[in-house]
Amino acid sequence: MTKNAAIYSRVSTDEQAKGYSLSSQIEACHSYAKERGYTVTATFSDDFTGAAIDRPELNKLRDFMARNPIDVVIVYDIDRLARKSAYQYLIEEEFKRAGVVIEFVMGQYEDTDEGRLQKQIKGVIAEYEKAKILERSKRGKRGKAKSGFVLTGARPPYGYTVKSEAHKAWLEIDESEAAIVRMVYGWYLHGDEKGAPMSANSIAKRLTKLGILTRGDKQSHFAKKFGRGVWQRAMIIHILTNETYTGVWYFGKTKMIDDGRQREHKDKRGYGKQVARAQEEWIPVNVPAIIDRETFDLAQKRKEYNKRLLSGHKTRYLMKGRLTCTKCGYAAGGQKCEAGINTTIATANDR
Repeated sequence: MTKNAAIYSRVSTDEQAKGYSLSSQIEACHSYAKERGYTVTATFSDDFTGAAIDRPELNKLRDFMARNPIDVVIVYDIDRLARKSAYQYLIEEEFKRAGVVIEFVMGQYEDTDEGRLQKQIKGVIAEYEKAKILERSKRGKRGKAKSGFVLTGARPPYGYTVKSEAHKAWLEIDESEAAIVRMVYGWYLHGDEKGAPMSANSIAKRLTKLGILTRGDKQSHFAKKFGRGVWQRAMIIHILTNETYTGVWYFGKTKMIDDGRQREHKDKRGYGKQVARAQEEWIPVNVPAIIDRETFDLAQKRKEYNKRLLSGHKTRYLMKGRLTCTKCGYAAGGQKCEAGINTTIATANDR
């Protein structure tokens, strides 16, 4: 009787760059199925790390198996199924309980003690290779940073553009955006034409009113949650606290750790927890300055002053933190009206 088969292929970004393509895996799997007389009913292809067990297309394969009769899942090689030997074993056991056998194009393993041993050895080697790939990648990035180059990809800080050559990149000032950065610091510290220092939210509203485009308005690969030309308080705070504008960009401010938890997957970032590194571990890279250090430090002092001022506020509002704005999604808080008599509810974005 003809067996029904599904194909599963996987590649990560680094592997795809080295020519380890999804199409070549799928082609080899189809040839394998044809040689054995299998009927391929579905194909699933992940662009995702093999060091995570929760992957978008692998989950779709699980759902497909629950609804359709499948005898075999064809995978090009063991490291395409998983980059951790424990995950490889768990996936195979899960499929086996569902009555589905996983077969590999690049190696046939008998269901014997010797066959299982061979498979486990190859799985451990795949896990070791993944660890070496990560170690080489981290070492290479640190080497670039120590050589004076940045690693921002296509997402440089607002006010800069990325210029690159083979294996190196650096920041250059975008004068049109840099003018906005200087304006933000000027308004925050000294105020507008009226002379009173402006809050981050007031600055965001002013930029929106002036029709100044955000980075997300100009480049499609930046996520933009709100409408065209709309600035948010969080965007202004990010500008006011980004030390890069003083002429130094830091590499390695955070690191990924394995805390043993399996989280809901995010695109290519489906495992581990990101935590802050100690500042002495950061690697500084000199870049063109947009503002001077004194201006940046004054902005941080004002921000801390505002924080202390708000934390010392004695008024208590019953619904503070219990309501959210349906338009912006921020939590609600309380503030006095200008007359100082009544109170009103305002979102955190308005403060």
